[in-house]
Amino acid sequence: MRVDWACVSWAESRMLIWAVGLERIKMSTATVPELKQISREEAMRLGPGWSHSCHAMLYAANPGQLFGRIPMRFSVLMQMRFDGLLGFPGGFVDRRFWSLEDGLNRVLGLGLGGLRLTEADYLSSHLTEGPQRVVAHLYARQLTLEQLHAVEISAVHSRDHGLEVGPLPGARPHSHS
Repeated sequence: MRVDWACVSWAESRMLIWAVGLERIKMSTATVPELKQISREEAMRLGPGWSHSCHAMLYAANPGQLFGRIPMRFSVLMQMRFDGLLGFPGGFVDRRFWSLEDGLNRVLGLGLGGLRLTEADYLSSHLTEGPQRVVAHLYARQLTLEQLHAVEISAVHSRDHGLEVGPLPGARPHSHS
């Protein structure tokens, strides 16, 4: 799997490496906070000073070829984040009001239509104790290529589509009607 690490957030890149078994690849850690893997149960016992971020890796086997000659193996859904980087769909979950899955599904519902993930899709949790105390939870689900395409199309029609990095200079404001 080839990923342009410069375009992926630090937590998502580390979690993607772990998820697809590429731990042996060394990443520059000069600007990457250290992540500590913890269990879901440990994450749920953390106090109110912790923020929880939930993201979903949606992927599908892809028998196609890129440019008619490079085998693709898998397609992975990633989206433009608010800061211009690529990332998995998801976001922060307020644990005062939502379970991890309910919060993730709420965020996914805003951007990806009716797809619902469950605890069975849970993959891992990692925390960092940097200036911000964040626990990143990763969920993963393999879809068919047709299902993945349908999710991708629904994202284009979401209420917040196009607002990730702000409007282009001279663009008209986006209407939420």
